[in-house]
Amino acid sequence: MKKYYLRVNSKFILVTNVNISMFTFVYMEELNNQRYLSSSLLELLFLKYRLIKQLKVLGNSSMGLPIYGLKIGKGKTKVLIWSQMHGNESTTTKSLFDFYEFLSKKKNSYNILNSITYLIIFQLNPDGANLYSRNNANDVDLNRDAVLLKEPESNVLNDTFVSFKPNYCFNLHGQRTIYRVSGSNNPASISFLSPSVSNNNIITDSRKTSMQLIFEAYKVLIKKYKNIVSRYDDSFNINCFGDSFTKRGVPTVLIEAGHYPDDFYRTFSRKMVFNSLVIISNSISSNSFKKTDYIEYFKIPENKDDLRDVIIKNFSVKLNGKIIKNQEISIQYREELDDGRYNKVANIVGHTMQYHPHGDASIADAIVQIGQKNLLIDVQGNWGNIFTGDRAAASRYIEARLSKFAIEVVFSPKITDWQVSYDGRKKEPINLPIKFPLLLTQGA
Repeated sequence: MKKYYLRVNSKFILVTNVNISMFTFVYMEELNNQRYLSSSLLELLFLKYRLIKQLKVLGNSSMGLPIYGLKIGKGKTKVLIWSQMHGNESTTTKSLFDFYEFLSKKKNSYNILNSITYLIIFQLNPDGANLYSRNNANDVDLNRDAVLLKEPESNVLNDTFVSFKPNYCFNLHGQRTIYRVSGSNNPASISFLSPSVSNNNIITDSRKTSMQLIFEAYKVLIKKYKNIVSRYDDSFNINCFGDSFTKRGVPTVLIEAGHYPDDFYRTFSRKMVFNSLVIISNSISSNSFKKTDYIEYFKIPENKDDLRDVIIKNFSVKLNGKIIKNQEISIQYREELDDGRYNKVANIVGHTMQYHPHGDASIADAIVQIGQKNLLIDVQGNWGNIFTGDRAAASRYIEARLSKFAIEVVFSPKITDWQVSYDGRKKEPINLPIKFPLLLTQGA
């Protein structure tokens, strides 16, 4: 009988008779097809990889969730790696599981494990991961807390750095879709940075080393993948942990997982981060990076932040009675977590009035009429009865959310035409083109 341990309510319980192959299929499929990697899903992955007994709780988050560390390897050289400092940047956490699997098989990692000891923090910000937020539960950006150390998660990282005494640090992040590789129109699928130590960007020994390591990864990646790798802006900010650790004399490599065309779940950049971890680890293990001139680092093209998710061209705008032709508008999506919870109708009405301020009563009545047809909206509370004529309760008492049908069928961003809202501050769909007779089902 195989035994596994799973944390439930902050305690580890023994789990037996687990069909691990089915577990692997279910949760790895879920992991591969979403960007949301919560603390509970992380713990299920620990179970899948049989890591529970190897983990150490380094500390706790603002909400009391454990922050786990994993040591692997037996070398004298120490490498500290952390991911998901920003809770909504989960791609590199997936890369770390790929990297762990590579290390644990030992076939190709024997020399690495004999020369390096890793301390891996898979998810530094579990509260932010659950909220799908950059910041932690106190709405603080942990990567701006390296000096003040106000947040418990920041103290966990800093204390781990002090006690572990790493020779190298890997700081793993995710970057937005706005970044491209300079000299091309390609999105930056992976970006690197050797963090600065001062406002004038002087190059210290620790920076030279990280530059050498980064160029080692770059020259391998570009042999197969052209114009997808870039160099991140090196403006100095002592409040950032990468800058702080580099200033303390430890070479720090920052890796940003970016966008690749038609790859919303970032499986490609996940692979690029994994490849980079392997390349840099081999270079540290063999000391081959020391043969590289750190100046080569500056040959890596810089990041530019001027891409947009959607650009609408050649439309006309009527302004002050005049028609202005050949205009363009750019749209940038904002990624938010749909937690499936109901929303007060009064809150929905308030948001709707940002687009059409025709009065809250008419908007609330329209929502109620749609909700009573039980197709587009899941309802909760007293929504009245169309057969008896009973009215719905006030909008502050009733709740709604989009139905699964509405989410799957009604909205398709690729074929939806957009226009500017009445005050020019927002974008709204002109109509919702769907292959379903919605007007007939809604009684029109």
